[in-house]
Amino acid sequence: MVGPFLDEAERREPTMVRPRTLAAFIGAHPGLAWAIRPLPDPPVRAITVDDLVDPFDPDSEDWWLRERVERLWARIPERDRARLRRAARERGVGLTTVSRGARWVLVRLEGRRRSARSLRPGECARLIGAGGFRTDAEGIGERRALTGIAEGVCVPAVSWLIHNCVNPMAAELLRGRILHRPGR
Repeated sequence: MVGPFLDEAERREPTMVRPRTLAAFIGAHPGLAWAIRPLPDPPVRAITVDDLVDPFDPDSEDWWLRERVERLWARIPERDRARLRRAARERGVGLTTVSRGARWVLVRLEGRRRSARSLRPGECARLIGAGGFRTDAEGIGERRALTGIAEGVCVPAVSWLIHNCVNPMAAELLRGRILHRPGR
């Protein structure tokens, strides 16, 4: 380690926050002035889609027509479809979320039956870690609530970044230490 930064060998080591492809890119570009701090692994959350979505209601009008579901299914990458089929075999039903631009879609697989619907505002809020976000305030329609959530951030991830990146750098600045990059 060079000061508060990782040395060249350490920068090339993959971690949870520096995946293999990023570490390889860093290693392939030693001429760039990398200033990478050591970071702990983020906490592992044991949250499933079941924890995020409202209870299943097969009679809800929110479920899409079969043709629309099949178009969506065709766009889901095969590895994700395989993961969903495996979950359905193991638990009887497989649930996943799929991003469609600013909208998220719940895909449900039970046996050979596929169904899908847009996530509701409260479900989207739980997805980004803002489960207490009010989506039913007067004058706030579903589209406006979804836009507000789509423009939001994942609260637990940002909290982790502030605690592990921003606060230590702010503390260094307050102590009068100048942040520097290796080799400069």
